[in-house]
Amino acid sequence: MKKIVPIILLLLCLCGCQKDNRTFTLNGTISNLKNDTLFIYNDFSEKGKLDTIITQNGSFTYTTRLDTITPLTLLINETTEYPIYADKNLKVTVDGDANMIESFIIEGGVHNEDLNEFHKSINGITQQELITAKADSFIRQHPNSYANLYLIDKYFAQTASPDFKTILTLIKSINGELQDQPSMKQLSEIAKKQKERINNKISPYFSIKNKKGELLTLANYKDKYLLINFWATWDDASLKENQALKKISKKFKKERAFTMLGISLDIDKKAWEETIQKDTLNWEQVIELDGFDGSTAEQFCIEKLPANVLIGPKKEIIAVNLFGKQLTDKLEEVLKESSGKNNKNNK
Repeated sequence: MKKIVPIILLLLCLCGCQKDNRTFTLNGTISNLKNDTLFIYNDFSEKGKLDTIITQNGSFTYTTRLDTITPLTLLINETTEYPIYADKNLKVTVDGDANMIESFIIEGGVHNEDLNEFHKSINGITQQELITAKADSFIRQHPNSYANLYLIDKYFAQTASPDFKTILTLIKSINGELQDQPSMKQLSEIAKKQKERINNKISPYFSIKNKKGELLTLANYKDKYLLINFWATWDDASLKENQALKKISKKFKKERAFTMLGISLDIDKKAWEETIQKDTLNWEQVIELDGFDGSTAEQFCIEKLPANVLIGPKKEIIAVNLFGKQLTDKLEEVLKESSGKNNKNNK
């Protein structure tokens, strides 16, 4: 018995001294921060955990415990997102300028270094088409890299006019483990719906109440070109786009074959009403108080704002998410064609 006790104590001591190999550590130094607070989170964790990191002169250390590789997002200056691929028993360092996200250097972990490699490959390139081509090539050449989760989302999904066929092709080109990541499964589902909708070219039959409580449906816009814009008061890009749409509304005001419908995804009706009045949005405005979960937003597969859909007189979808000159040019094109057909019919 006297011999057993020391052995037990020794075993307990050894167990207590063992390092926790589930620890992930992130050390960083980021210049040009607007404040001393960063956020780090995993969009697709079951608990949706969000952690706060307090920096000192831009430097910080963050630790957490993990069981497997986990894609995290570092939120910088409350607007800029940077991916970090964390794993158990891994130390990662990140350094960079908050104003130049592509300048970030991240060390530790093969997937983080893959992202470094990609950023180096586009250093000095300003043409978006060339950057997109580089991203496409990188994804296909590195099918096992978690960096692909970020690249597919940033350079193919988060664009004004996503190419859903390309998105699905790229998702199929990466390995099965990556395809099964929640972000890729969600994106794949959205892309399939959008691709099907575009292939069908027929608008969903929506119905929504206006400010008077009257029901608006696709049938209300028979024989017209209808531009639907989805927006919200809390989205700065939407508010900016509304100013551009005011110019379009004015430019095509006399076109009887054209009309516009604004659908807000706000959950605050008062804020919506105040913004309509303050910004003088004089085309038809309605609100879906369920936000992105509203029936019309789901029918049109709206995942980000601002968004728009141009529907033709035969209820066909002509274009999705055209902005600026592209939208103006498309409207001029279809309305000119419409005017020409009407003139022919009147002869």
